[in-house]
This record gives sequence, C-alpha cells and structure tokens, in this order.
Amino acid sequence: MMEEPSSFRDVIVERLQQRNRSQSQINNYVTTYKNLVEEYKNLSIRLARQQIHGQWSSSPSTTNHLSSDVSNELLEEKRKVKIYEQEIDKLKNDNNILSDTVKKKDTEINRLKQELKEEIDAKGLLHDDYLELNLRANILNEKLTEMTKDYSNILDQYNKLKIREVEWYNVEVERENQRQREKMLQEALGKNIANRDDNTSNKEGPLINSGDSISSYEYIGDDQYKLPALGMLSGYDLLMNKCVEKQKVSESDDVTDIIWSKDGDFLYTSSSDKILRRFKYDNEKITKINTYRKAKKGLNRLDICEDKGLILGASNDTCTYIWNISNETVRYTFTGHTDAVMSAKFFDLNKKVASGGRDRVIKIWDLSKQQIIRNYLPGTTILDILDATEMASCFLSGHVRKEVHLWDERSPSSESQNFITFEDKVTSLHEVPGTMQVLCSIADETLSLIDIRNMMELHSYSAEQFRISSDHSKCTVSPNGRYIATGSANGLVFIWNIQSTKLEKILPVKDAHEGAVVSIAWHPLGNYLATGDKKQTVCIWGSGC
Repeated sequence: MMEEPSSFRDVIVERLQQRNRSQSQINNYVTTYKNLVEEYKNLSIRLARQQIHGQWSSSPSTTNHLSSDVSNELLEEKRKVKIYEQEIDKLKNDNNILSDTVKKKDTEINRLKQELKEEIDAKGLLHDDYLELNLRANILNEKLTEMTKDYSNILDQYNKLKIREVEWYNVEVERENQRQREKMLQEALGKNIANRDDNTSNKEGPLINSGDSISSYEYIGDDQYKLPALGMLSGYDLLMNKCVEKQKVSESDDVTDIIWSKDGDFLYTSSSDKILRRFKYDNEKITKINTYRKAKKGLNRLDICEDKGLILGASNDTCTYIWNISNETVRYTFTGHTDAVMSAKFFDLNKKVASGGRDRVIKIWDLSKQQIIRNYLPGTTILDILDATEMASCFLSGHVRKEVHLWDERSPSSESQNFITFEDKVTSLHEVPGTMQVLCSIADETLSLIDIRNMMELHSYSAEQFRISSDHSKCTVSPNGRYIATGSANGLVFIWNIQSTKLEKILPVKDAHEGAVVSIAWHPLGNYLATGDKKQTVCIWGSGC
C-alpha cells in the first residue's frame, strides 16, 4: 500500500515528459514557421526596394529579369509556408487530443488518489476496530472464565438440589404407597370383621380366630419365582462356524439391537430407521411378519415380556414405547426423559420398567399405573440397563463414566448399593444365566465378567483384532453360560470360553458382515447366534451341519 503513491507520481512525470516531447516538435515547427515568415517579409522588402530601384535604372530588361526571379522565389516560399501551416494545424489537432487524454488521465489519477486515501482511512479504522475488538475479546474471555466458574458452582448446587428433589419425591411416593397399603389393610380388616360377624350369626358354636391372618393376601417368597435358566433346560451350547442366513432388514443405518423370543421361534430387531421388526425363524431362515412403528427417532435397546405379550423399545426421541406383540399397537408410551433414552428394561418380575439415557437420570415406571414411581440421579449418561433376575427388585446400569452401578428399588436411599469402575465407558451388560455374574462390554476393547454380590472382576477377555464398534455395542452369553460373544468394528464375531478366557472362535466376514457388528444375541437353545451390523444386515450363525 505504501508503494502506490510513488507509482502515481512516476505516471504523472512520465505523462508530462511525453507532453513536453510532443510540444517540442510543435515548437520547432512554429519556430521554422516564424523564420519563414521573417524571410518572406525580408524578401517582400527586397522586392519592393528592387522595384523602386528599377524605376531609376536605365536597363528595363535587367529589372524584369530580377523581378521574375524574386516572384518565383516568393511563390516557392508561399508554398512552403502553406505546407508548414498544414502541418502546424495537424500538430495542433494532435496536441488537443493529447491534452484531452492528459486531462482524462489527470482526472483518473485524482480519482485513484482519492480512493487510495479512502483505503488508507478505512485501513486505519479497521485497525482501530481490531484493537477495540481485541480488547473486548480479552474482557469477554475474562468474563467467560468467571462465568464458567459460576456455572460450575451453580451446577454443583443444582445437582445437590436435584438429589434432594429426588429424595423428596421418593419419600412422597413411599408415603403414598404406605397410605394405600394402610387403606387396603383397613378395607381388608373391615371385610374380615364383617365376614366374622356373618359366620358368628350363622353358626351355633363360637368361632375361634387365631389372629394369624388379617387379610386375604398371601406373601410369596422371592425364591419361589426363580426359574432355571433356559439354557440349563436345553442341555448344550454349540460353537458356530458359518453364516447360514444373511438378510438386509432395515432401510438405513445400523441394526442397534437384536433379541430372540424365549422359544427361539421369533427374532426382533431395532434400527436407527425408527422401526422395530419381528421375524419368524424357521429352518435357518428368517421371514418378516410384523412391523412396529411409533418412534419419531431411532431405537436403541429392546426388551421382551412374553408373559404379557409386550415388547419394549428405548428411543432417541426421549420416549420408551411398549407394543402389543400380537397386533402391533402401542400399549404404553412413557415420556419423562429430557434427552435420548439409551436403554430400558422390564424388571421386578416384569411389574416395572427402568429407563435411562443421556439426561443422566434413571426413571422407574410402574407398568400397571403407567407412572413414574422413582428417580435416580447417577450424574452420568446411562448406556445400558440390566434386570438382576437373581436379586429381587434390583437392576444394574452401565455408564459413560466407566462405572457399573447396582440399584435396589426397595432401598429408601437414592444412592446405588454398590458399583465397580473400569478403564473406559461400559457399552453393554448381559447376565450369566442362573448365576450372580454379569458380563460387561468395555470401550477399551475388552470384556469383563463381574460378581454383582461384591462388585469384583472375575475375568477379562480380549483379542488382537477385537475393536468395539460404538457406544451401544452389545455382548451376549450362551444359554448354558459356557461361552461369551461380541461383535467387532471390523465385521468379525469373537467367542471366548467364559471360565478359561480362551478365545474359542472368530467367525469370519466372508459371506457375512460388511460393516461393524453392533448387536448380538444367542439363540435360547444355544445352537445359533444372531448378529446385526451398521450396514442394515442381520446374520444367523450355525454349525452348518
């Protein structure tokens, strides 16, 4: 920018020099013309003198001869003068044109000078604005730092208040339940008294009441509900070696979850395309027979309650949907979360539902009343929830904050009963049938087997090519609890021996998965394995016999 004024000066000097050169030629012509005019005048004077002198001369022939020579010379000079005048006119025209050009150039130079001045002024203003904005940015950064500290303090206070709110809510729910129990007890006592009065009036002898029973309800111990694992009834687990069925099941994105029915005759899949699908499994082939729609965003996790004919789906649209399996209609819609629901499961003998997700809150729903009965605040995103079937009214949750928590819904405390911490986020949980052991999928490319009674790690499983594919990658356990399996980001499926931690099998990608495997489920009879990937594909693995 600083070199432009000197270049304009050079242009002006050059234009002036060109004008001087062109005008110097005109000046030469003008000077020559003046000389000719002077010479012409001199010749005219000489001619006049000779004519006067000839009048006094005695020889007229000589005079005539001199007059003729002078006339010829004058004519020649007139001709030259005329030529010079024409050239002078031409040069004047050229000079006028050049003068106009110089004026235009001068005007353009003045305009460019003005623009240059404006640019310099604008640059100065921009520099001043930059300094001012830089100063403001520094001030705002200082304010941001202070506000960040204030935000952290407010967030801590909010979490404390939220915990108090949850505790208060749980106390109120417990009070309401206590009031309902007292009301039911009073009603039962009233009915017993009325029945006793009726019996006393109808019978002759006195009625002896031991007082052992005050209501018509009978308590059934938790262990009476326990059933042996289905795998124990089936009697065997098999190692698969080939893909016997491959089918593209969704319109787009990944197959986020996959589960079998208890008898193994049906397969359920959820996808990021918001649709839950039901397939008939027969003779190593799957055929779609039902489609369940309602979710506005993708589904993350599934759970099934075949006793009541229900299937559950946790959705990214902040809702948990429960469908009737038979007619594809939505039976319940649980809304209460403020962000995506990553997982939801039936628990406590399928009487309740536990759900959690990115809003860092676990909600307990009463299935019969269709309402929230309790909240837990773990303070971190929940990636998976598991019903602890061997522990009544208990469930587990896996978190982004690298922890697995054990919760007891009967406890008045809003804190978890126990927890274990890993090296990375916990993406999936699966119970080992008939035991107090749970398999955890960890984002550090390992699987971990824990005992939920003391939250201690029993075994760890890993392999060289094994890579966790996403935050919702699933793991599974065979029905007899002999093997564990999970999918990898490279499309492979890995199977380990649960006790020896030996890598028993790697199922190949040939004629199988073309994308990362994110969902997996073992057939209830132990002889098949279903897997889903990020390329909308479901594969059924068998022995190939």
